Amino acid sequence: MVSLKALFEVEAVDGSAIVEQEQIQKRTFTNWINAQLSKRSHPTVVQDLFSDLRDGTQLLDLLEVMSGQRMKRERGHGVFQQRGNIETALNFLKNKSIKLVNINIPDIIEGKPSIILGLIWTIILHCHIEELANTLSYGSRSSSLDSLSSLDSVPGSPSSSPVPRGGSPLHTRFRLSAKKSLLLWVRDQCKK
Repeated sequence: MVSLKALFEVEAVDGSAIVEQEQIQKRTFTNWINAQLSKRSHPTVVQDLFSDLRDGTQLLDLLEVMSGQRMKRERGHGVFQQRGNIETALNFLKNKSIKLVNINIPDIIEGKPSIILGLIWTIILHCHIEELANTLSYGSRSSSLDSLSSLDSVPGSPSSSPVPRGGSPLHTRFRLSAKKSLLLWVRDQCKK
């Protein structure tokens, strides 16, 4: 019979692993955001990912860099302005046909780690990976793309889902999921 003490020790180890993983993701995503924001004419810096995105302004800065489009902002620092800025950012993503699962304004304002990390990962997948894939030339990469077809052979895997019609240029040009594009990019980077 397992003792109660042993159960608590297992939970503590699992909990610390989750916290460590969250901290690694936080550092990685913060560095990625800062690298993107450094491209602005007036760069801003994210110090704390979970608190700095609460007002929505740096989120809008990031989307401006990623899209090349100017974003309308609410002036001021009140809750209504924060909500307006975050709503603008989320609506922009939704209008780009980017599915946002369980990401809502109050959770971003509260700085909930899982929501913020999920939002940034979604932006990375759909904006940055698409940008990278658009730099690939289809002719020179056809054999590389064909080799990724093995990903579709795993039943029930996320990569085996059908590509939506009228999706992003990445989907229409290469008929690839963001996951396949990411794997292709990682493989190319490892060869260098």
